[in-house]
Amino acid sequence: MMVISTVVEETWFYACLWIIAIFAILGNIVVIVVHKSSRTLRSVTSVFIKGLAVTDLLAGVALIPGMASQSVAVKSNFWGEFYCKVIGSYFLLWTSAKASVLILVFATTERYFSVVHPIYHKRYFTELAAKLLLLLAWVIAVLMNLFSIIIYT
Repeated sequence: MMVISTVVEETWFYACLWIIAIFAILGNIVVIVVHKSSRTLRSVTSVFIKGLAVTDLLAGVALIPGMASQSVAVKSNFWGEFYCKVIGSYFLLWTSAKASVLILVFATTERYFSVVHPIYHKRYFTELAAKLLLLLAWVIAVLMNLFSIIIYT
């Protein structure tokens, strides 16, 4: 009786993960398309929103192969090792999660300056600065997770 219960719980768990991943992918694609097609959404905040949507889209995309890699045998060549280190170890998933948090911190900081210090906001928070902050968020997230690729076998 215990084995059947565990199998059912595991099946529900993976079904919920699939649903979350599919909604994450579809929802973030909608956000990206709307931001790309609308001319009124061209602001510094929109750069952060698009960056967050791309990051969350990558998390949804990385979640599906990560789940599948738990039960699939991978060949031991370069691509198999790459797959295991990047996808199987959830490196991509955790990196995108950390990048999302950092992007939210930068977006919140940008909103704070736009409300409390509007003169400084106009001077320092340009579209180029926002894109550089997105790049910085990804660099920091990759550096934070680099150790997991090195030790994962």
